[in-house]
Amino acid sequence: MLHNSCIECNIDFIRINTEDFDYTNNHYEINGNILYKVSTTTNANILEKYLFNSEALTFYYPQVPPITKPDNVIEATIVHAQNNIRIPKTIYSVTTDKTRLNSYIDYLGGFPIIIKLAGGSHGIGVIKIDSFSSLISILDVLTQDEKPFILKKYINSPSHARLIVLGDEVIDSIEYKTKKDDFRTNIGEPDVIGKTYNNDINKLAVKAMNILGWKFGGVDIIIKDNTPYLLEVNMPCFFGRTQNTTGTDISGMMIDHLVAKTKNDG
Repeated sequence: MLHNSCIECNIDFIRINTEDFDYTNNHYEINGNILYKVSTTTNANILEKYLFNSEALTFYYPQVPPITKPDNVIEATIVHAQNNIRIPKTIYSVTTDKTRLNSYIDYLGGFPIIIKLAGGSHGIGVIKIDSFSSLISILDVLTQDEKPFILKKYINSPSHARLIVLGDEVIDSIEYKTKKDDFRTNIGEPDVIGKTYNNDINKLAVKAMNILGWKFGGVDIIIKDNTPYLLEVNMPCFFGRTQNTTGTDISGMMIDHLVAKTKNDG
């Protein structure tokens, strides 16, 4: 989609594959060019940080290097909590002390609770825990492997919103629905429909994005009893699913935004 949008705008498109990149012979000129990472792999994250410079056109505002980018599970959630954005109750660092764990479970509203691992995508790494014995056994594995994760209050809802934010506005949105026999909405081939949301939810999405210093991404919000809770902010995000669902030219709007940025700066 981005490739096609570049062709329409008469912009040269260069695809850089992480597995083919030669760090001993970097011949890519980033100054004044658009730099956008579509992958969320560790190697892609490192390559983006390596290629970035202050003259690159990106969705990071102000022009903060992506090397300082918070992860979207733990660090970004802390930033949102510090800025009074409504999120499900969260425990950021977990002990195996059973007394303390019991107090955490009470704080989260009792079972079930959610364990969310950093670095997962499409629902992988999101685990629903229904009992204390299950929690203890899973914590034994996670703490031994030193996998970063958080505990979150479980909010039972049949769907969640994915809002695509560009600049200071929501440009498109879809609804993810849960499937039979799975509490997760974004797993496998998810069931999605185009849906617009009210101004309060749109404003929450924009605020959650902009607080992180980003100007493009997908914001996930779950709604319970007409109350929205921020789940996470994804940048990059799989905007293609939304574009294919609604027909909105998200990729073209992304390119237009960055081209306008260089004109405004110049």
